[in-house]
Amino acid sequence: MSSTDAIAALLEQRHRAWAARDVSRFAALYAEDCTVETQIAGTIKGRAAVAAKESELFAMFPDVATEIDETTIMGNRAFVTGTLSGTDEGGAFAPPGTPLRFPMVLICTVAGGKILSERRIWDF
Repeated sequence: MSSTDAIAALLEQRHRAWAARDVSRFAALYAEDCTVETQIAGTIKGRAAVAAKESELFAMFPDVATEIDETTIMGNRAFVTGTLSGTDEGGAFAPPGTPLRFPMVLICTVAGGKILSERRIWDF
């Protein structure tokens, strides 16, 4: 399997684990010392912190979903575009119960078969 195929498979596993709300399986795809940058939670460091923040996100947006439009892999980096949607039950961006839908971009760096860094850009 080429490195491009391996990264594509890793991202597919990430998407499936996230869609299933399987926080343990999702977090296991990240390096122990990973860094995830988000507009909401700031900089998250470490696999355990990624798991905790995803659990919080799923609680605030119980029906959160992504639609992946395109994935581009260049070397050890991947760029994913799509749409994020869900109902803001926690009142993070709008009054509780408000449905939201917005474009997203993920920029991932992969090393050793794990996501080492990820930047999440959401266009609110």
